[in-house]
Amino acid sequence: FVIAAFLAWENWRRLQTEPQPIARHTGGLPSAYAAQGQQVRAGFGITPVVKRLLIVNVAIWAAFVVLVEGARQTWAAQAFSGLALTPDEGLLSGHVWQFLGYMWLHDLSSINHILWNSVGLWVLGTGLEQRCGGRDFFRFYMLAGIGAGVLMALVGVLAPGWFGMPVVGASGAI
Repeated sequence: FVIAAFLAWENWRRLQTEPQPIARHTGGLPSAYAAQGQQVRAGFGITPVVKRLLIVNVAIWAAFVVLVEGARQTWAAQAFSGLALTPDEGLLSGHVWQFLGYMWLHDLSSINHILWNSVGLWVLGTGLEQRCGGRDFFRFYMLAGIGAGVLMALVGVLAPGWFGMPVVGASGAI
């Protein structure tokens, strides 16, 4: 927690000047955004793709909280369960959509899961997106999330007593 708070504070502090070029010391290579002449402005220094990912993740979480926890909609609870990654279903039953769906869902019983995934995405994703550009960052984010899902499913199938329950969250992508 202390490290995450420090990194967030440091990121915010550095990006308070307006406008601030994205390119910092890059070992002689300009960042993808600096090469295009783009800049990040103040406003917590959130880059475009990170901002969109944060909005989508929070919107999906809020929608499921309202539908499942608030309105007690059984179809929404079934949709949530169907998108969560269950190792034996994902690998053995062919529910391949779970490898993509799980990383857009977060624990509905507490705000902590979505909050800390969002902080992690902001702190780590902003610099990475600045370095490699929005399109490449998004590809990396998706591949990392899918790869983490496959790894979790393999471990869940090989050791079901240790790790066989449904998985949700963007932690693998982050």
